Amino acid sequence: MLSELAPTIARSTVEVKPSDLLLQQNSWVKFSKSWAADQDYLAGNVYQVFNQPLVVRYPITRKAPTGYYATLDLSNTVNPPSTTPAANANFSWQMYPNTKNVLYQISVGLKKGNYFVQTFIPSNKYIYTVGSTSIYPDFNSSLWRYLGVKYPKDSPEESPVWNLYTVWNMVPIILELYSEGQDVEKMTLVFKVNKCQLKEIPPANPKYDEANARAMLIPYYTDLVGF
Repeated sequence: MLSELAPTIARSTVEVKPSDLLLQQNSWVKFSKSWAADQDYLAGNVYQVFNQPLVVRYPITRKAPTGYYATLDLSNTVNPPSTTPAANANFSWQMYPNTKNVLYQISVGLKKGNYFVQTFIPSNKYIYTVGSTSIYPDFNSSLWRYLGVKYPKDSPEESPVWNLYTVWNMVPIILELYSEGQDVEKMTLVFKVNKCQLKEIPPANPKYDEANARAMLIPYYTDLVGF
């Protein structure tokens, strides 16, 4: 569901091309067995991207006064907001595929500004935390509100290193954008959605062992927390 490259990779211009950071036709991916809790048909299986992926640029802007936050629900489980949503309104405009066997690899670039982003999968589960159950992000705390946040410098619009992965009807990914500007802060996230069609590689396929060993692993959110 999540991956993040080292900042040095994002700054590379010779050894690493932008196209190398996105899934391409014939790329291999596999889903951890933990996906059985959500999408059982994916769990532990290996797939090949069989189409030439289509990349869709999708900028989203929210404005909020200092000390307020705007919530973006990237799932397809709630209705879209009005054309002029208020701060703290939900957002859902089909950032997930509408059918099975389609994977969205979403690069998240943050435009410069005085704000940060907190991540939840699903809405009540903090992802970027330490192991203690007594330490968790809290917007009402001047200390814990910064735990695990992403700033624009962490995944800049020009060279994003933060990727989200979504499939049909999976648990919601929630992003909360917290304003730290002096007045009303404009907060813009630029999503680049790499739309990939998947074809399963069964164990009987002669290329299965190689694909399984070299495929990019897509973890379930429970693989990323609790330790």
